[in-house]
Amino acid sequence: MKMKDNPDLWPAFIAGLKAIWPAICGSLIAAAICYARLIHDGVHRKNKWIECVLCGLLAFCVYKGAAMLNLPEGSDVFVGGAIGFIGVEKLREYALRFLSKKTGNGE
Repeated sequence: MKMKDNPDLWPAFIAGLKAIWPAICGSLIAAAICYARLIHDGVHRKNKWIECVLCGLLAFCVYKGAAMLNLPEGSDVFVGGAIGFIGVEKLREYALRFLSKKTGNGE
């Protein structure tokens, strides 16, 4: 599809980016904080960047779930920073513990 066939393509694309800009900021901040935390902790893994990417993606997912969690509008960057600081592994541990308690499969 060429631009001359659809002149509304780029304005619609830019409007879509503006609509999800808080989620993008939260995701980037989550990834940056996670990377800084891993460096500070002295992690010497070659694949430490993968946890940063996972933190960013998880923060992006929380963007749409913020309304379900009754978080105020605009709290995406804060949640992204918190996810980056805590880390994916620890959040996974908390989530599995919570789910096991709810389903009765835990201790």
